[in-house]
Amino acid sequence: MEPVIQASAVNTNNYLAELQIVASQIAKLKLIKVQGTQTIGTNDTKITLESSSPSDPSASCSSVQSCVAANHSSTPWGRWVEYYSNCQVLADYPMGFIFDGLSKITTSFESGANVSGTNRSYMAAAWNTRGKITADLSNYKNGTSKIYLKLTKRSCEHTAYGIYTSICTSTFGGSRPTSAEENKRKRVSPGYSSMAA
Repeated sequence: MEPVIQASAVNTNNYLAELQIVASQIAKLKLIKVQGTQTIGTNDTKITLESSSPSDPSASCSSVQSCVAANHSSTPWGRWVEYYSNCQVLADYPMGFIFDGLSKITTSFESGANVSGTNRSYMAAAWNTRGKITADLSNYKNGTSKIYLKLTKRSCEHTAYGIYTSICTSTFGGSRPTSAEENKRKRVSPGYSSMAA
């Protein structure tokens, strides 16, 4: 059995020797990577949308964004709630009736405009998909598990209004749950993590 080093036993005379012992112990540790799986149910997605009428002169990009931002927190999980001009509820559907959602945990906000001649319709949507990450660790009886998520931006084809436009730019925003850079792995605690609220 490796010797246990007490912090109180380390001093200016022996710290280098003690550090060598710690370094040799760390070198014996093993890191085993086990691939996890995202598990997402029908009620794990919620989408809030608004689109303005092309004939509404008061509509703007900021007005539809404000409507979505103000109402998304009240959209129940498992629902697709759509608003029309002046932020009036147009439809409230269960997920799966129109769209099955994504198979990845995500949070996003999108906006845009559909232009036809002199008419312009503004659109905005907020989207959250929550879920669980599971992995089979039955072969490992000892040790400590750490969970990491790879953070990436959503592709344009997986957007609420993607069917209406052929022009799309997807931008990675790392304000939640972390400010980590795109394509980096973010460590999360086992249990609940507020990835999509």
